[in-house]
Amino acid sequence: MILSRGPRRPSFPRSLVHPLGPIFRHLPLSLRRHLLYLRFHGRWGNFSSPRRFTEKIQWRILNDRRDLIALACDKLRSKQHVAQQWRAASIDERFKIPFTYWSGTDPESLIENLHRIPSRFVMKPNHTSGRVLLADSALQEVPHTLIRELFAVWLRPDEETAVLGHVGYLGADRKIFVEERICTGDSAPVDIRIFTNKGEISGAACTGNQPDGTKWSATYDASLVRRPSGYPGQLPLDAITPLSDLTKEEELALRAAVRAVSVMFDQVRVDLYRDGENFYFGEFTVYSSGGLVQYNDETDFRLGALWELPSVTE
Repeated sequence: MILSRGPRRPSFPRSLVHPLGPIFRHLPLSLRRHLLYLRFHGRWGNFSSPRRFTEKIQWRILNDRRDLIALACDKLRSKQHVAQQWRAASIDERFKIPFTYWSGTDPESLIENLHRIPSRFVMKPNHTSGRVLLADSALQEVPHTLIRELFAVWLRPDEETAVLGHVGYLGADRKIFVEERICTGDSAPVDIRIFTNKGEISGAACTGNQPDGTKWSATYDASLVRRPSGYPGQLPLDAITPLSDLTKEEELALRAAVRAVSVMFDQVRVDLYRDGENFYFGEFTVYSSGGLVQYNDETDFRLGALWELPSVTE
């Protein structure tokens, strides 16, 4: 069983200066985002006329209130959107969507229906990020007390909206759902993160966990073949990842599948998993790391130049 509960709130006195403490959330959102950006990047960002990708993420957080953003933040709606777009575009059958076994707000209803759900499953909230339970009840029973506890915590407002300003999640149905668990084994599957602008791929990354628990990543440019150097925590450039052994036919199929579900977005990250020859949709990401991750200047400006910001009146 793998459980990610979400970020921990710091204890006193660190909480007085920490973003997740009781004070930071009461600052104006624009000031919060500027302080977070300064903390992670060591510079004051330009959020009114942004040029960098990381700055345009801040612009989106501060300005973009379209339903399209709320759709991307609602995991169940996103799955329905992807299913519709893939059917309409007759996308290769190797591109799949994890089956949803159950959704709701009542833990007792889920507990009553657990015997109808396969032993391997994933439980997560529909309306937030960074919280997930990967279970295999054939190996380790999931305590009912844990399910009740997670429902009680995960259904509350959290830092995504109350602190970070990721208001797209306010447009998502507040509920928990249980879905098919992809891949075998005890560990979480490797994430395939495809960055897109109006359906065209601008870059990609594979991320996972080492046996010691540390994270690894492998970054690709728009070719899905070349590995830019100079990124911290990267696997060797010749390492095998779920993107490194794509055939040309698989690459074209992947591009078509990603384009079909992302062409309506000025910018969105399409997160997938690969299991053998099959690819599974994970979720959309519109607040990619909150724009608080290190890119080299060339990449930050390149990705920023590819992103044409929408009118906030759309």
